Amino acid sequence: MAKQCKSNPKKFWKYVNSKSKSQTTIGDIKKVGSNGLVSVVNADEDKANVFGDYFAGVYTHESDGEFNALPSRRPTNPCENVTFSEEVILDKLNNLKENKSPGPDSLHPRVLSELRYQLITPLRLIYEAGMSPLPGGR
Repeated sequence: MAKQCKSNPKKFWKYVNSKSKSQTTIGDIKKVGSNGLVSVVNADEDKANVFGDYFAGVYTHESDGEFNALPSRRPTNPCENVTFSEEVILDKLNNLKENKSPGPDSLHPRVLSELRYQLITPLRLIYEAGMSPLPGGR
């Protein structure tokens, strides 16, 4: 084949195409019946039924009714030792990359960087309010 590829390129490409085309059929499937006997399935419709039965048996059937509510499992206060000083906040605002795109809050880093001295105290108060325990012990 290699010696004849220049003189007979059609034969060469026919061989290459025969090896590179994907198979369009599914091979025979071995199926274990409920009685334990192994059978070979080779008809397309039977193969589809075997796959359908398998996937139908794998998934869980959920009821259409309402589910029981999950119990609330909120931590007592996992961040009670976290403190936010104005120096740390200023350091973080000074190190913002101004050429990056806005985050999920839609605030551009350039705006935060230019207003950093005005934002230090409000940000500290917001962080401290977020760390305080919820009223009612929840």
